[in-house]
Amino acid sequence: MKEYLKKLARPVLASYIRNDFFHFGNELTVLMYHRVLPEGEASSETVQPGMAVTIDTFKKHLHWLQDKYELVHLGDWCDKAKAGLPVPPRACAITFDDGWYDNYQYAFPILKELNVPITVFLPAGIIENRTRFWPERLADFLWNSGRGIDSSQFNDDDLRWLTTLGGSYEFYGAVPSRSHIDELIGMAKSYEDSFIHDKLDKLLAITKPGSYESNVDELVDWEHARLMCESGLVEYGSHGMNHVRLGEVMRKGDLEEEVVSSKALIEKRMQVEINLFSYPNGDYCRQSKALVDSVYKGVCITKRGVNKSNGDIKMLKRISMHEAVTSNETDFFCRLSGVM
Repeated sequence: MKEYLKKLARPVLASYIRNDFFHFGNELTVLMYHRVLPEGEASSETVQPGMAVTIDTFKKHLHWLQDKYELVHLGDWCDKAKAGLPVPPRACAITFDDGWYDNYQYAFPILKELNVPITVFLPAGIIENRTRFWPERLADFLWNSGRGIDSSQFNDDDLRWLTTLGGSYEFYGAVPSRSHIDELIGMAKSYEDSFIHDKLDKLLAITKPGSYESNVDELVDWEHARLMCESGLVEYGSHGMNHVRLGEVMRKGDLEEEVVSSKALIEKRMQVEINLFSYPNGDYCRQSKALVDSVYKGVCITKRGVNKSNGDIKMLKRISMHEAVTSNETDFFCRLSGVM
């Protein structure tokens, strides 16, 4: 019944925002994107459903936003809010996490066409060393070009860390669906990042070279990042050095590597000051938050909501955007209203 009532209310709530009945005040709406892909790629088995919008949907989003909001660089808004200066009454900042190559290939041309500013949070060490995020490595391993896992290559002990997670996927002899892969990635987050990378290294060492893992050119390189920066439309923040989740207490040196060294590396490569940070996976603890707050002027989390100009700019809430919940105008504005 609750979902049915929400469905009935969606057009009304969407109309409230479209027709200026929604109270904006001095709030900042921050949208969180990851990937912009052609329709076929956005719906592929190894792309998590919550990670992508199609090119067409993204362009529609920008048109809808330009009609109702003043689109701003997140850094500019934070500077004004911190100084107590007037901020736009209907401000919206668009952010991208991870620095995917498709941000340059597909999103950037649209940004230039429509003159839209964005903020991209870069995992500095992954870009520098051309390595990969573990969810993509795991997805490729599970999918195996549509063949699933070849169980004859592995002993039960090799896969025990995955098979004991539970879930609906039957490992041996089965080809995983997109929902299977997404479910396993979510459950694997119960392990530490270094543990997952280590296990995947060992699994991939058993297989024939290239049989499970795709190329590493998924993220922008520094040259592409500079081209976007030079346009004046794209500003950068840090997303850590190696995209390590910061929700658990870490050794001081490891934490400083993620928080401080990532800032220094991006500044060295981009020749611009980096004052913004986004927590990988939205995870933080008292230790990591204390260091991040001491180094950066503005910090993004993944908690949903909008932000007041007199609020905490080191705990900036965002609204996650992906294809399944924003592909039409009613759903899009409902997403902004907090219903979806």
